[in-house]
Amino acid sequence: RCRSTRTGTFDPARFTEQVVARAPYADEAERLLLPVPGSLVFDITRYAYTAANRCVEVNRMILDAPSYVLEYHFNA
Repeated sequence: RCRSTRTGTFDPARFTEQVVARAPYADEAERLLLPVPGSLVFDITRYAYTAANRCVEVNRMILDAPSYVLEYHFNA
């Protein structure tokens, strides 16, 4: 848990993710050891918000798309 004695609690209450499938930049392809030209990456940006709607974390991930399954659960 993230806590500050000065301003209260900053525990995440909800998350928002942006997921984009795209071609990798040259340095990403090299660092991820992508096997073939034309491979895709998932570019994921996750935002964590408090119950008061304050953004307390941003996390950006670049994933080798063929190596991952993205699974989401949400209510209708």
